[in-house]
Amino acid sequence: MDIFLGGYDGRKICRRLKDSHLFDQLSVVLFSAQTYSKESAVESGADAVLNKPFSLKTLYGVIDNMLSKQH
Repeated sequence: MDIFLGGYDGRKICRRLKDSHLFDQLSVVLFSAQTYSKESAVESGADAVLNKPFSLKTLYGVIDNMLSKQH
């Protein structure tokens, strides 16, 4: 999910998802081309954060890593 979603903040959406018992197990990767504080990304509960631009190989590696932690 992008951190900057027009009128929405992906970090806040991520935090709400992680705080919900319905979605707390959902893995979330945040990404952005804008400047943000690392603390705000950590506080969001995101499982990973990528800076744009990133390669598909990098994204696949992050996803593989998250999936391997689930098992």
